[in-house]
Amino acid sequence: MVRVSGAGVCSSDVARAFERGAYHYPLVMGHEFAGRVVETSQDARRFKIEDRVAVFPLIPCQTCESCRNKDYVCCSRYDYFGSRRDGGFAEYVGVPEWNLIKLPAFVDDVTAAVMEPLAVAARALSRAGFLRTTAIPYKKAAILGAGFLGQAAARMLALFHPRLDLTIVDRHAWKLNLIRSKSIRTARIATPAEWDRFLSRNASAFDFVLEAVGAPRTYRASLALAKPKSTVVWMGNISGDLTLPKKDVSSILRKEIKILGTWNSGFHPTLANDWTRVLALLKRGLDVSALISVKTPLAQLPAVMQQLYRHKKGVEPRRWLKVVVA
Repeated sequence: MVRVSGAGVCSSDVARAFERGAYHYPLVMGHEFAGRVVETSQDARRFKIEDRVAVFPLIPCQTCESCRNKDYVCCSRYDYFGSRRDGGFAEYVGVPEWNLIKLPAFVDDVTAAVMEPLAVAARALSRAGFLRTTAIPYKKAAILGAGFLGQAAARMLALFHPRLDLTIVDRHAWKLNLIRSKSIRTARIATPAEWDRFLSRNASAFDFVLEAVGAPRTYRASLALAKPKSTVVWMGNISGDLTLPKKDVSSILRKEIKILGTWNSGFHPTLANDWTRVLALLKRGLDVSALISVKTPLAQLPAVMQQLYRHKKGVEPRRWLKVVVA
């Protein structure tokens, strides 16, 4: 049993709350959460009461082919905190010991609450060969989207590969202004005309492109920006159907672009994985505190979720990057 100390609010939680995006209702949402162990079963071996832990939210079946190969992220019969079963927007959550990772003292409770999205960003980068060794697999990289995941990925790259030529793109200046690293270039693109100019100036210019927006336009843009023999990682939770014109498909073929998909994080309770990679980055100095816009008590979360939904619909725009229940 884990007493929740913090939980991150994901954009998918907003859809589940207001747009019937869950598998069943009623549902306690929240798949980004951490806390302290307050009770253990008799057969618990790796954790004791008062251990600080983060929670890998995917509960694998342990029997399908992917699970047998330890590719739990591709489990075909998984359960999931906050979407398929009740999650972390609660005071206490019962969690299988398998899903817990112990947190060292240098990880504060707010950062612990966003370990899950940080691991998702780390997964996207490691899929392309980043964060594994100090050798830089690509010389010039672009990240499309300066939301929490895009900014987290940019910070990881700047910390682990400081010599990488890195550009992050977004339509909001206030998001880009959160980036203080001199090794990260920023590009504000707010209109279709600005997109056209950016694509024209940077056609086939990047060895690595990470799509972190989830819009069909930026999915297509990632292909236009990719140079021959480059790698494109699609991470953004896509918001609509993606239609690729013939010329875009021909470009993929002729440039021999490698397209990799990612949606979650890799985890194992005892082996190196994306979560241990994040812990190593945090120990090395990764700081995401500037990305936490709002901290709210659990009792105020329903009102905050309403505000997030109005923001999503453009009714009440807010400069909120990440909300944490703490």
